[in-house]
Amino acid sequence: MSKAKKWIIAISAVFLVALIAILSYILYFGTEDYYGDTKIDGIKGIKQSNEENASAVTFTATYAVVGAPAEISDTVGYVDFEAIKSVMGSRLVNAGITYYDFSCDEDNSTVKVSFSKSGDVSGFDFEGTVYMLCQRGLITFCRNEDNTDVIVSGFSDIESAKPVYIDNQPVVQLKFTEAGKEKFAAATAELIGQKISIWLDDTMLSCPTVNTAITDGSAIITGMGDFDSATYLANMINGGVMPYTLKVVDYSMK
Repeated sequence: MSKAKKWIIAISAVFLVALIAILSYILYFGTEDYYGDTKIDGIKGIKQSNEENASAVTFTATYAVVGAPAEISDTVGYVDFEAIKSVMGSRLVNAGITYYDFSCDEDNSTVKVSFSKSGDVSGFDFEGTVYMLCQRGLITFCRNEDNTDVIVSGFSDIESAKPVYIDNQPVVQLKFTEAGKEKFAAATAELIGQKISIWLDDTMLSCPTVNTAITDGSAIITGMGDFDSATYLANMINGGVMPYTLKVVDYSMK
C-alpha cells in the first residue's frame, strides 16, 4: 500500500472518530431548545426536565402477601426491594409512564418512586397511578365463592393477559402457564355444574358456572364494564403480583 493511501486511511479514521464524538456530544447535551421557560438539552436535559417535573410517592412494605414465593413470605424482617421495583416498573411501563426512578431505604423498609409522563398531562390520574402501584394485583380462581380454596394463582399459574372483545363485550383473556393449565383443567373437569369464582385480591370479579372441562390453557374474566377497565386489569396482571402489602407514607404531586 502506498504512503498516500495510508495517509488517506489515517485521516479518514481520525475524521470518523471526531464525527462520532461530536454527534455523541450533541445527542447528550443537545442544541438549545425550550419547553415553556425550561431549556431542554439533549438526553441530559430531558432527564433533568423529567426529574424536575416528577411526582413522587414513598411506600412502606408492611408484610408479605399470602401466597407469595417462599423466599419472600418466609423471611421475617427482610424486604425484597428488587421484587417491588420489578412489579412497579412493569406497571408504570404498561400504563405509559415515560420516566420513573427508585430509591430504597432498607433501614425503614421504604421505597420511593418518582415518575412523570411527557406530552399532554392535563388528564394525568395521579391518585389512580398511586393506587395501581400499591395494589397487590393477585388474581385467583377459587372453588365456589370461597376465596381461600384456591385453584390457580396469579403468582405462578398465569402467564399473560390481554383485553379483547368477545360477543361485543370487553373481557380479559388469560393464558395459563403449563402448571396452571393442568390445575385448571383438572378443577374444571371435577367442578362441572358448580361455580368457580374469580378474585382480584379480596374483590370477586365474577362467579361463572362450569359447563365443561377447560383444557386449552386459557380463561376469560368478564364483567369489565368497559374496555378501559379490561385494559387496566390486563396491565395489572401482566405487571406481576406485588409480593408485599404497601402503604403510602409520603407523596408530592406535580
